[in-house]
Amino acid sequence: MGAWVNGPPPFPYEYNRENKRIYINEDKRVLFDYIKRQILKGEPTSNLAYELNQKGYRTAYGKHWNQIAIKRLLTNETHLGHTIYGKSKGSGHKQRKTQPHESVSRNDWTIVKNTHEAVMTEEEFAALKEDFDRRANEHARNRMHAKRYSGPIKCGACGYARSFVTKTNAKGEEVVTVKPCQKADAYGNKCGNGGGKETYVDAAVYAQLVEYKQELEQDLEGNNGSDAEQLEQELHQAEQKLDKAKKALSRVMEMYEEGDYTKAEFQERRDQRKEQISSLENNIEELKQRINYHEQVTNEERLEKVGEVLEVWDGEASKVNKLLRLVIDRINFKRDEDGKLIIQVVYS
Repeated sequence: MGAWVNGPPPFPYEYNRENKRIYINEDKRVLFDYIKRQILKGEPTSNLAYELNQKGYRTAYGKHWNQIAIKRLLTNETHLGHTIYGKSKGSGHKQRKTQPHESVSRNDWTIVKNTHEAVMTEEEFAALKEDFDRRANEHARNRMHAKRYSGPIKCGACGYARSFVTKTNAKGEEVVTVKPCQKADAYGNKCGNGGGKETYVDAAVYAQLVEYKQELEQDLEGNNGSDAEQLEQELHQAEQKLDKAKKALSRVMEMYEEGDYTKAEFQERRDQRKEQISSLENNIEELKQRINYHEQVTNEERLEKVGEVLEVWDGEASKVNKLLRLVIDRINFKRDEDGKLIIQVVYS
């Protein structure tokens, strides 16, 4: 026992084909020790991941580092010098009939200790696990305080879920605010889309729901059967506009390369086109979803659900949230270049 049969070994180990064991890559160990040390010091996993990516480091699979990769790395018992067998069974192979892949209870694992050199002590492992558990519990507590729009509200710029913060103002009143978008790419560059008070969202969403309810009532009164055709026509027009906008962006790039634009002119025109493309893409996605939903749900059912939401609008936030999810797919929340707030309801 002790031979390594678990696929690619975790960072900073490498596989020795001759003796079928794993050994430490000392160059990688330097980075591993740094990651371990930073987390033990309380460094947020997101900040550490950004730092590693900016410096050009990659995971054992050649991927960018992220919060999940760091947690999985530091909670892998292989780093204690142990080899574990039987953590799962089956393969779930798509082309061959095999037993479905499933995890096995820890009680049924086979753990062989001291099969290779450790890069972490038992005390360090316990401290790291406790720290990750604490962080997870903090996130869970935050999720328990569900707001009216938790889940459906998304960033209109990057599509990432928006979060809320509750603060007490000078009058002692609680004020709920949509936080600025914190989504960042692998290198830590944040989206930066601005936030705003939840009351702004309340007013916009309520007004759009009322308008949607009126549209549904008019369709039912007129027995309008052309709604789907109108949506298809709008989709076709939006796709044509998107194609033109992308071609225009390409022309802007070409003209800059040819020296027809200064850097400032190029950036202004590029940003304008990107803004237009983003808006059109959101509109197209909304139209596609409305067409799909129109084929599955009747206007009577839609009208009933919207009515239920409006009836409980001033009630408990969690109840409104539950009913709202039955009506809408998401709420796009975005501030444009001038700081103007744009709130768009996309129906499911």
